[in-house]
Amino acid sequence: MRLRPEQLEAALKRELAPVYVVSGDEPLLVDETAARIRAALRRAGFGERQSFQAESGFDWAAWLAGFDSLSLFASRRLVELRIPTAKPGTEGARALEAWCARPPADTWLMVLLPRLDRTAQGSKWFTALDKAGVSVTLQAPTLEQLPAWIGGRLARHGLVAERDTLDFLAARVEGNLLAAQQEIEKLALLLPPGPVRLEDAREAVMDVARYDAGQLPEALLKGDGLRLARILDGLKEEGDTP
Repeated sequence: MRLRPEQLEAALKRELAPVYVVSGDEPLLVDETAARIRAALRRAGFGERQSFQAESGFDWAAWLAGFDSLSLFASRRLVELRIPTAKPGTEGARALEAWCARPPADTWLMVLLPRLDRTAQGSKWFTALDKAGVSVTLQAPTLEQLPAWIGGRLARHGLVAERDTLDFLAARVEGNLLAAQQEIEKLALLLPPGPVRLEDAREAVMDVARYDAGQLPEALLKGDGLRLARILDGLKEEGDTP
């Protein structure tokens, strides 16, 4: 069952699914979502967590067979499986489909993936995972959504900012959510609960924005000269060729 990110918390409170699939290209969002799932399982009495990373040479048969003979006295466990390429291959696909067809007793599975293309979303292995449990696809906020995203994160610390301050912060952290969260936490340490002035943001927040050349045409077509200049300067600092 596919859920939107904002639906996950309520679903975790209602009932735990035997399989969770978390996909996305933003490490911060993936890690935070995985942490929410782990917390829900801990509250439900899960006492063990095992982590695996399916890279080149990963022995899928041994991985799956390792759960066939669990002790009768084994605690409920969470198995985390990270597939960095989102391509488990033929053997991996079969192992995932076999897990979903016959899940090990007292064992829940969480699969962590990068953002999936249409081909991967239509594959048998992903369809099996999705039908067996819950899948959540995470997307980074767009540039237009980023000020509101930052405002929401500031509010968690009792901080509030006007739109001009949020726009300034968004320009400083665009394309780098992990660093954005770190800068927000820095503001929370430096400032008391309440308003964040633009002057405070200018003094405290570093320019940690990250750009790629594909963003240049968008800024150009929108006539956003300031952003175009920021992207060009950022690419130059990262060593990209003209």
